[in-house]
Amino acid sequence: MGFLSKILDGNNKEIKQLGKLADKVIALEEKTAILTDEEIRNKTKQFQTELA
Repeated sequence: MGFLSKILDGNNKEIKQLGKLADKVIALEEKTAILTDEEIRNKTKQFQTELA
């Protein structure tokens, strides 16, 4: 396998991983897009409590 092929193969693995991550982000966006402002505030408080 040539040098260039090794580099490109490595990038393909990263691209696949990032694609999977992007799919997860899109799914979360769809869930949060329907939240009201009040629900978002409550979620923020919940996250702050969990991270404290």
